[in-house]
Amino acid sequence: MRIEILPRTSEVKYLGRQITFENAQRAELKNRLRGAWAKFMEHKDELTKRKYALSDRLRLFDAVVTPAMLYGAETWTLTKEMERALRTTQRRMLRAILGQGRRRMERTTGNTSAQENGDSEEDGDDETPEEDDGDLLEPWVEWIRRVTHNVENNLKRLNIKTWMEQARKRKWRFAAELYSGRGEQKWTHLARQWNPQLHYDGTRPTAHRNPTRPNLRWTDELHNFVRDNVRPEQVWSEVCSNPEFWTTHESNFINRESELT
Repeated sequence: MRIEILPRTSEVKYLGRQITFENAQRAELKNRLRGAWAKFMEHKDELTKRKYALSDRLRLFDAVVTPAMLYGAETWTLTKEMERALRTTQRRMLRAILGQGRRRMERTTGNTSAQENGDSEEDGDDETPEEDDGDLLEPWVEWIRRVTHNVENNLKRLNIKTWMEQARKRKWRFAAELYSGRGEQKWTHLARQWNPQLHYDGTRPTAHRNPTRPNLRWTDELHNFVRDNVRPEQVWSEVCSNPEFWTTHESNFINRESELT
C-alpha cells in the first residue's frame, strides 16, 4: 500500500466569532457571510456543474455552506436589514447552483414572447444591431423571480430549510434551554440577566446611555411573538418557563414574517 504525503497548505478559518465593540451583530453577520462565500467558492465546481444531480448539489450546499453561515446563529439579534442580507446572499448562491440563464425573447409583430427553452439560439433577424441584443433577453427582474421561485421549490421538495428558518429554529431552541425547566440556573441565563447598573461591586457605575433609539435586544423578537401570536394580555415572563410553550409554538415562530426593524 502506497501512502502519499501531501504538502501542507495554509488553512482558512471559517468558524469563530468576530469580536468588536461597535455594532457587534452587524460585524458578526459580515464575518459569517465571508465564511459562507469562502466555503461556496471552495466547492464551486461540485455545486454548479450540471453533471451532478441538482438534489445532490442542494444537499451538499446545506451540508457545507449552511453550517459556515449559521455558526452561532442562536445568539444573533437580526434587524430587517440584516435579514435581507441573509436572504439575498442565500438566493444568489442558489441561483448560481441552479444555473438557469435568462431566456431569450423572440420578436413578433406588435409584441414579444419568451421562448420555452432558455438555452435555444436566437431567432431574430440577422440585420438586428448588436446593441439591441440586450432587448431580446428576458427582463432581469423576471429572471430573478423565476429562478428564485424554482430553486426555493426544489428546497421545499427536499425538505431543506432556508437560512432564516434555520436561524430562527436555532434561536428558539437555545431560548428554550435558557428559560424552560432549570435553564435559569445556567451561567448563560445568568450572564444575560447581568446589568452593570444593578449588579456591581464597589463604586456604582456612572456611565449613561446616549439619548438615541435603544438597540434591538435578543429577547425583543421573542417578546413580540408572545404578544402577537399567543395572547396579547400575557407577557414574556408568564410563558417562558412553561416547556409546553416551546414545543407548541416552535413552527409558528420559525415560519412567521419578521416585524422587527
